[in-house]
Amino acid sequence: FPYTTLFRSIKSHPQYHWIGLDQADFKSFYPEGQFIQHELHNPLPFESGTVDFIWCHHVLEHLPPEVPMVIDAEYPGPRDYVVYVLNEMWRVLKEGEEAHLIVPWIGHTNAYRHLTHYRYFNEDYFPFFNTDYPGREHLSIQLWSRWQVLRSEIVDQCHVYGILKCLRYTDKEDLVRTYGTYFPCPPSASWMFQERHDG
Repeated sequence: FPYTTLFRSIKSHPQYHWIGLDQADFKSFYPEGQFIQHELHNPLPFESGTVDFIWCHHVLEHLPPEVPMVIDAEYPGPRDYVVYVLNEMWRVLKEGEEAHLIVPWIGHTNAYRHLTHYRYFNEDYFPFFNTDYPGREHLSIQLWSRWQVLRSEIVDQCHVYGILKCLRYTDKEDLVRTYGTYFPCPPSASWMFQERHDG
């Protein structure tokens, strides 16, 4: 999964509107106007329910255990950085769309070679985020995003490749029923729920 392959694909399909995000300045890798320099502890710079696809390549392992909050101490959201980022990915994705996540595999030495790798992953990591993972609702981590894990496996003996499909709650009662018993629910908004098709 080299960067060059992804960038080549982006540049060869101008009909798709790709936007790159990174804390470093990678504007030169993207078509003009399609890169945003962004720190992940801030909300993703997109409206809720507007993104068709997320490709997250070698990012999650660099996230420290706790979100470096830049907002007030009363912030009610998750403190775990990966949970915070996955909640944000879920917020911006359209219902039914996917986040593709690439991280180093714990069984390869590359997982330990970088001083900014805070987390280690195997093929059992992403299934925890599946909405029906046994006991997940008992953990007060405020993972209110709802996912269907389509794939979580070791590839090329070096990476773990996860695919998470964005699901929505059926209604506010579903949200409260799922998480309200264990910790405060997030503020509800229309994008959190399934689209209704009356007919």
